Amino acid sequence: MGRPFGPNQRKPSIRAEPWRRRPLARTVGAMHGYLVERYWPDVSDDDVREACQRVTATDGPTTTFLGVVVVPGDEIVFFQFAAVSGAEVIAACACAGVRCDRLVAADYWGPSVPLGHEDGELGPAADT
Repeated sequence: MGRPFGPNQRKPSIRAEPWRRRPLARTVGAMHGYLVERYWPDVSDDDVREACQRVTATDGPTTTFLGVVVVPGDEIVFFQFAAVSGAEVIAACACAGVRCDRLVAADYWGPSVPLGHEDGELGPAADT
């Protein structure tokens, strides 16, 4: 019998190629960045989609837009960034026409940390 593809040896893997272990920091880890909080009553899906497109267009070598979390019950929208400084995030939002009511340093933990942004490579400035 061949080498198992994963920890469950009873079921075959659904992967097309043999399982390869990647370094842990590239699959699950912390990425330092910022959350832009915006109070946005009556926000629609189209409003969020349009704002995301504008913010994505501002990505640069030291600022990357990661996504958005909408909390409809609180009328709050959080835009998430990996960035070197809060000032760069504020500038990106201004360029995209997205109001920033509050900016906070925040860490993202998850399975999809973009390569090159893991383990604080892009992190908040020390003065935040």
